[in-house]
Amino acid sequence: MQFFDSGALFAAALTFYCDYDILLFILNRTEESTMSNEITALKQQLNDAIQAKGEWQPVYTRLMQAVYDLPVLFVALSKSEFQPDTHMSKPLISKKDFDGMPTVYLFSDVEIASAWMRHYRHVTDDMKYGLIGALHKEENEFLNLFQIAAKLGIQNLLLDEGGAMVGLRTDPFIEANNIDPNDIKLRISVQELEQLQKSGTTPALHFAEVEAIPLAMD
Repeated sequence: MQFFDSGALFAAALTFYCDYDILLFILNRTEESTMSNEITALKQQLNDAIQAKGEWQPVYTRLMQAVYDLPVLFVALSKSEFQPDTHMSKPLISKKDFDGMPTVYLFSDVEIASAWMRHYRHVTDDMKYGLIGALHKEENEFLNLFQIAAKLGIQNLLLDEGGAMVGLRTDPFIEANNIDPNDIKLRISVQELEQLQKSGTTPALHFAEVEAIPLAMD
């Protein structure tokens, strides 16, 4: 299946301003607020259940389902793979947590994502782009993220570092949301498709590129 770039992945309501070390985010909140509140409540319930040594698995499952139901999910992007000409990069695969195991960083709320980005100064060298991407539910990048992570052997998803973070596991996430692990739709160019057809090969499996957030200097 062939897919083409569909332009900017960010709604007009999302505007970032960067003034020296200060990053402010302006968002016309609608559905995201309700979903973020639900996820915050589920994270608290999960923590309470674990602390009380109670039955935490049902809450953990509901949390994973709530994350998958988000209309937009934010992901940390790789600095080394940032493409200045397209302003795009692939999701960051980090080994700084989970005892060096590869991990993808996800954020359920843009304010948590922007605070994480500010704390780690996770921006391009010229400070024109924040290395955070928005994955919209209707886009294949959102739907494919979890299957591709599993295929690449990435089992750790760190949700909301800096905002009551929770570690999620990829295979249970796929199972909880009834995701077909083999239903992966890759976006490739016409030229790439023609080359694959000529060679009779299949495309290499990798995360799709996501547009980075532009930072406007105040």
